[in-house]
Amino acid sequence: MMNTHAHLVSIDKLCKAFEKVPKPNKIRGDPLQMDAAEEDIKRLVDTDPRSLRAKDFKSYLGCDTTGGVGDLRYLLPTLLRIWSEQLCLQSSSFIQMLQKQLASKDFLYRRLDEDLRQLVVEFMRNAILERIGNEHALCIRGRCLTHRWFDVFANHGVITKDIPTIWEELWSMKLEGHAIAVVQYASCLVCREDSNPVFAPRSFWKGGGPPILWEYESWGFDERWKSTNVDFLRRTLSAEYVSAKLKEAARLMSDNHNRQIAQKVLEESHRAPGRLAKRCYILPQVLSTPSSPYTTTTSWEGFGDAGADGAGVKQQV
Repeated sequence: MMNTHAHLVSIDKLCKAFEKVPKPNKIRGDPLQMDAAEEDIKRLVDTDPRSLRAKDFKSYLGCDTTGGVGDLRYLLPTLLRIWSEQLCLQSSSFIQMLQKQLASKDFLYRRLDEDLRQLVVEFMRNAILERIGNEHALCIRGRCLTHRWFDVFANHGVITKDIPTIWEELWSMKLEGHAIAVVQYASCLVCREDSNPVFAPRSFWKGGGPPILWEYESWGFDERWKSTNVDFLRRTLSAEYVSAKLKEAARLMSDNHNRQIAQKVLEESHRAPGRLAKRCYILPQVLSTPSSPYTTTTSWEGFGDAGADGAGVKQQV
């Protein structure tokens, strides 16, 4: 279960810091009223933020119009509160739309001062890590809540420069849920997509399959990871690093079945080190390349990796 008390304290701290942000005195709505009109935005600004829910922002976080910078900045703590609550849902258009707005406008780095930005990034990091800490399964069939954290984690690298910090915290595996998530993530680097012991192959009726590590929880607008995040991943990710973390994670499993699956992924990393090395080399490149709903591949095969053992890959890396 999520630590609700700690979560509320974090929200309170964020809201307290944003008290210095003034109410916007000029509000720009959508004149065509396809998204939020001026009166809709005024209503959001004037309403008690504790009473606002995701449905209240449906038109505000529409296709593109979100009013002006002032109201988005003023409403940000409320939007992030709802965002953090929606992390526990299997699907959320609210998360998609908010993360698109924050990422496409580079809002945190262009529109927030450093103190507020640090608090926002810390809040988002803690919410994501708290959500990932609830992971418990290493035998997954069909699309489920586990896939959601992969999407949000990938998008965190687009919105923030925080990947070095959140990655180190996650992969240090202080919680068993984080150790399970490390095995989930590593399996996508190690295993063939049709023989992953953690994620059953995608099915027509249930979806699922191994998560796509470069798929973002937003709507395709040339997303890419910030260079700070990509540079960190290039320095950190290697076949040796992944295998060492898998060995550590397997030791941390309290459930015997999960331990056995983690051991299978570890053994596969030793059996096919070339494939793992190649994917560790490819992933930072993919995350640094602008995404497109028309050209972005959804499989390692799109990068010339058919799941072979990767013999000879070391010459490429």
